[in-house]
Amino acid sequence: MTTEHEELAFDSDGIPILTEIVYDDDDTGQPPGYQLAGLSSAELARELLQSDAFRQQLDELAAGLARDVRQQLEQALRPVIDVAISHALESGDNTSRQTIRQQLEAALPELLAQALQK
Repeated sequence: MTTEHEELAFDSDGIPILTEIVYDDDDTGQPPGYQLAGLSSAELARELLQSDAFRQQLDELAAGLARDVRQQLEQALRPVIDVAISHALESGDNTSRQTIRQQLEAALPELLAQALQK
């Protein structure tokens, strides 16, 4: 830090220009994280894994990966499922069509009533 005897440098707007780094964590006089410099790799890893910021980033990363995996699975399986359903419905056996028709006929009055109420 500059002392009272040194002149401060100012920019064109009259704002003082800092010439030395000022740390928020000034109780040790060392840069933040300096205390970690003497730790072994295992100790440093343990400190990192226990930090809230790291855990939050890890949670966000895990959530993003889970979402990406789900989307990729849906995209990969969608065409296969469509083909399987089409094949099952178009097979020579009309049982599937008849079952679907019967279920639609049973559910259609209630579906129509709900649609008309909206």
